[in-house]
Amino acid sequence: MKNQLSRLVHHSAHRNKPLTHLGQIHRDNGSTPGSAAARIEAIQKKNQAIIQSKVEELHRNVETIMARIEAMKARIKATREHAMTVRKIVNFSKPISKEGKPNE
Repeated sequence: MKNQLSRLVHHSAHRNKPLTHLGQIHRDNGSTPGSAAARIEAIQKKNQAIIQSKVEELHRNVETIMARIEAMKARIKATREHAMTVRKIVNFSKPISKEGKPNE
């Protein structure tokens, strides 16, 4: 708004013409006849819609990440269980000493 005003002032001073638009810019607390308030409201609605879509996208990303974490936990648990099973099989396959412990 300030740049537009300074351009008008410069343009008018340069061409020696009256500032016909100056009053229109200042009327209604800076609203132009094109209603700056309506333009600002439209921009805010557009920005709000963009923010909302980004928030939804982030929620989807979080859900995806949580699902991947759960899959990794399940994989780790299965690997641990498999390792314990293999360890038991290995221990049982060794000859047992008189004390009841597997020989090394």
